[in-house]
Amino acid sequence: MSMSFASRPVLLAAALVASLVRAADAQDAVTSFENLRQLVKAGDVVTVTDSSGDAVKGRVIDLSPETLKLQSEQAHLEFALADVREISQKQHLKLSTGAAWGFGVAAGFASLRMLPAFNQGCGDCAASMGGAILMTGAMGAAVGAAVAAAVVTTHVVFVNKSSKASVTFAPVVDRDRRGAQVSLRF
Repeated sequence: MSMSFASRPVLLAAALVASLVRAADAQDAVTSFENLRQLVKAGDVVTVTDSSGDAVKGRVIDLSPETLKLQSEQAHLEFALADVREISQKQHLKLSTGAAWGFGVAAGFASLRMLPAFNQGCGDCAASMGGAILMTGAMGAAVGAAVAAAVVTTHVVFVNKSSKASVTFAPVVDRDRRGAQVSLRF
């Protein structure tokens, strides 16, 4: 079974949207628990990275301006603002962003495909070409929105700006070797 030439731009648009839509959905992280309350609510699953770099995944129980209470698989945990380096959360991409990318890519390919016909003197066909470009763009928007709904990525929703970079040195001495262990934290 062969694929019709008209469906190729839509499939190509879907492939491009799938690869490009991830970069289009950037979100700035908040820097206070007060602002975090707009993004995360009780019951949401988040991953908290503490000041020592250890990550804990759990369900938010409560979030106040000073503390975050989390239920992990092992225990009930409470983090003070100063103890948290960052908080991340899995989220779907925005449907509107996926639809916009899909429309643009599909309509662009449709325009390129119809450009030779327009250059060969089919000036009277402009209205039907415009309609075909819009229709192809609409199909691309649907594909882009579907891809965005299917893609789940991890977004950093909180970054503690007060945590500073540090360097830690630790001696390593045993019977067979002597040296130092260096740890960098950003």
